[in-house]
Amino acid sequence: MASHVSIILLVVLTVATLALVGYGLSIHLGVEESAKVSAIPWGLLVPGYVFFALVATGSSIVNSIYTVFGYRGPREGFEKIIRYGVWFSLASIVPAWLLILSDLTHTGNMLWMLLSFQPMSRIAWMGLLYGLFALALVIELVYMIRASVDERLRAMKSLELAIAIAVLVVTIAVHSNLGQVFGTIAAVPGWYGPHLAPYFIASAVLIGGAGQLLYILASTHSSLASELKEFFTSIYGKVFVIGVPVLAFFMIWNALTAYYYPEAWKAYHEIMFGSHATGFWLIEVGLGIIASLTLAVIAVRTKNLQALVAAAILLLIAGFVSKCSLIIIPQEARLETETGTLTLDGVAYQVEGYEPSLSEILLLAGATTLWPLLLLLGNLLLPLAPNEKPRRLWILK
Repeated sequence: MASHVSIILLVVLTVATLALVGYGLSIHLGVEESAKVSAIPWGLLVPGYVFFALVATGSSIVNSIYTVFGYRGPREGFEKIIRYGVWFSLASIVPAWLLILSDLTHTGNMLWMLLSFQPMSRIAWMGLLYGLFALALVIELVYMIRASVDERLRAMKSLELAIAIAVLVVTIAVHSNLGQVFGTIAAVPGWYGPHLAPYFIASAVLIGGAGQLLYILASTHSSLASELKEFFTSIYGKVFVIGVPVLAFFMIWNALTAYYYPEAWKAYHEIMFGSHATGFWLIEVGLGIIASLTLAVIAVRTKNLQALVAAAILLLIAGFVSKCSLIIIPQEARLETETGTLTLDGVAYQVEGYEPSLSEILLLAGATTLWPLLLLLGNLLLPLAPNEKPRRLWILK
């Protein structure tokens, strides 16, 4: 019965993804040519891309607690869920690719990064690092599955550690470089500086851990979830309890740094005290910092899995909202106000303010439905459960 439900859900998600992405792409070219996009070129698709990319890389860092450092957690829980964790990281990077490729005027432009690679371009490095990140995760997942049925492969601990270290190194490189894609753009003072790389890493660990927790709980049998209750509340709860104050520290430091740079402060003042202040204080601070930290502390102290799940949901919501604020509002802040409208270079690009287009909303929705589609597909095709042997896909046997 459960398998029939999974197949029906898989079909529904596939149809929804194809419909949303197909129609979104069909109307996106006209949006690319508009003055609004010229003035604020990195719209809703870019925060969506960053969100999924950070979820993927943050999840990979959480995996490294076991794969690199060898900590198994209460009831050796990491050993039982690690394949779910690696697949979650790999599946989560695909929606990020979809969004960033959709945001190009001509999707074929991605080939420029391969045909004319420029070492001085941080964006060009993103293409290479994403490829290495996905390849390393594929190798790690295949190794884990093959090792479960091959004693000789399982005995090669040095190879296992080398793969895990390679994954961690590429993971850190990916999202620290992603942070500095923004941090090296002097034309947007609200981004410029070295602080975005550590901020992105802290945010990635939180939303990556949160997404991974929800996925594993949804994928595992209720008996296993009950058995590993202490593991989940201990490991993920402590990740949240430690990670939320670290993220808050970087948020405060980012604002303080901007305070002494008037051009950058225009963006942060708008985020914290302007028309976007409600979203910042209510969602980013209230839900993403105060409420999530409180729930995580309760989860750790009382082994309350429901509180931990609630904290994870709040972290994901606040994580997406914060990326929208961080990426879109500084672009608006660099514009000048003339006759009640925002302009760039006088009257070259006159806009009323940024609002996501229909195509951006559809493409983001399509990427969001693609996410559970891929995760569910992995559950159906891959041996991710504890002691599950490979039955499909000859490369895994």
